[in-house]
Amino acid sequence: MHYQMHFADADGDAVVISVGADGKLAFTRKPAGDSFLVSTNFNLANPANAVNYPCWRYTRAQEVLRDIDDRADLTAEHAASVLDAVHVESSKSWTILSLVGDLPRGLVYVYLFHQFDAPIVLNVAEETARAPDPGPLRDLFPPETVSRVDQAHQRLIARSYRCDAAGRIWLGLVIASLVVFFLLARSKRRGLAMWTSVVAVLGPAGLLLWLIATRRRAGTLVEAIGDLPVYVVGILTCLLALILVPRIAQSSLLQLLALHGTPLFAGLLLYQAPLLARATRSSYVRTVLRRLPSALISTNLALAGFQTVSLPLIKWHLGFCGFSLSALPAWWAIVVLGALAGGVLLYAYHAWAVRHGFVAWSALLWGTGETGDGTAAISSPPWRRLWPWIMLSFVFLVAGATLGRSG
Repeated sequence: MHYQMHFADADGDAVVISVGADGKLAFTRKPAGDSFLVSTNFNLANPANAVNYPCWRYTRAQEVLRDIDDRADLTAEHAASVLDAVHVESSKSWTILSLVGDLPRGLVYVYLFHQFDAPIVLNVAEETARAPDPGPLRDLFPPETVSRVDQAHQRLIARSYRCDAAGRIWLGLVIASLVVFFLLARSKRRGLAMWTSVVAVLGPAGLLLWLIATRRRAGTLVEAIGDLPVYVVGILTCLLALILVPRIAQSSLLQLLALHGTPLFAGLLLYQAPLLARATRSSYVRTVLRRLPSALISTNLALAGFQTVSLPLIKWHLGFCGFSLSALPAWWAIVVLGALAGGVLLYAYHAWAVRHGFVAWSALLWGTGETGDGTAAISSPPWRRLWPWIMLSFVFLVAGATLGRSG
């Protein structure tokens, strides 16, 4: 059984029938007395089995209903205001039909396409008695209401085109940036793999940073840029997991671990350690241990930028455009903006590190301080030198989370 069935009667009783976690029928009843029962797009008896939980519509409906403290407010108009508060109006999905049932009077208020100021009122007994021929629901509404619905629908369709166009433009810019990069970098073999990943992930921003860093031989800038691509990929992966994996979305602890752990371990275990271990001809495990404190700082600073800049923009994009696979390119561009903001903080950290002789990506690119056997002289700050930076990075991380939530 994939759905829930809802029943209510004129005496004020209500129940939602679904299947519980044990596979048996479950009955979620309205509490006795002056109370309410809310049901949205997840199984009330088994929330863990739902993609849409936690559900903002469920939370919002409860908030509005709790504000009712006078029986005189129990009107169809007030009930419609609850539906209005939770209706969906994005470019990918929208509320088509809303109903309010006045069970003691046997009336149904019908609202088309969230036009909550223009309902039609049907008497259930009369409609059942006359058994009208079936037909489009819109034919029951006045022409002016239907015209407003059509206009609202066209606006959402136009918004959908704009949302999809933004993602296609970003993909085009990334492809164009890669083409320009390969044309300009044909004779520059060293560091080609790293710079390709930078341009492929950061798009035109990566191309611009490559031009600046290589022409000015800016070691500090290279160190900051080298950390960024994997964090963009890690954060995007985490965002998808939050949306597609219900158990992560339902647990604040799992959300925190995913948001921080995915970019940290992806950056350290799959990106930094393999590349730098090969360049230094050192063991993978030893490289991981050496790079861990620096990777922790870089992750915190990158996430601080993401949470401050990208998180509010992604929330806005979800509300304006909705979510579908076509939204991913736009999210990619938004995450890049946050990564660049975090890159400013990374630049400050790497300025200190380079000044004290700790380099990685610049040594890998330019062979700075190559040893006698041809390996790059990559050096990583030890834990004892980085405690102040580690503490400061967590301060920025918390500040970014606070700013992102307030935004």
